[in-house]
Amino acid sequence: MKTDSLYFRLFKELPECFFELLGRPSTDAGRYRFDAVEIKDTAVRLDGFYALVEPDEREPVYFVEFQSHRSERVYSNLLLKIGLYLEKANPNQDWRAVVIYPNRAVEQANLHPYRGLLQLEQFTRIYVEDLPEAPPGTFGWTYCD
Repeated sequence: MKTDSLYFRLFKELPECFFELLGRPSTDAGRYRFDAVEIKDTAVRLDGFYALVEPDEREPVYFVEFQSHRSERVYSNLLLKIGLYLEKANPNQDWRAVVIYPNRAVEQANLHPYRGLLQLEQFTRIYVEDLPEAPPGTFGWTYCD
C-alpha cells in the first residue's frame, strides 16, 4: 500500500522520529537499523522492523505495523509475525510491537482476545489523528524537528 511505503521511507530516512514518537530518546535511532524483513519459508513480510546494529537480547527490537485500513486480523497477524521472527532469529530477544493507525476508526473492532497484550508496555498503538499539531515550519510530529 502507498501508506506503508510512506511510513517506511519516513522511518528509514528519519529513524529518530520513530523513537521520539514512542517517548524514547532520539539517540536510540543510532543503535538500530531499519528495514522491511521477510521471514523465509513463510512468505510473511513485516511492514517495518528495527534491529539493533549491535545485537543485545536485553534491548528490544521493534516490529512496526502500518495499518491504514480496517482488518479484524491486525493483532493475530502481528503476533504470528513476531512469533515466527523470534523462532527463526532468537527466542530470547526482547521486543516491542508498534501499530500505527491514521485514526481510531481503522482499528479492528474486536479487541477482546488481545485485551491483556494491548495493555503491556510491549504493545504501543499510535493514532496519527491524536498526535499534537506541530508548529509551522516543522516536519509534522513535534518530536521530529
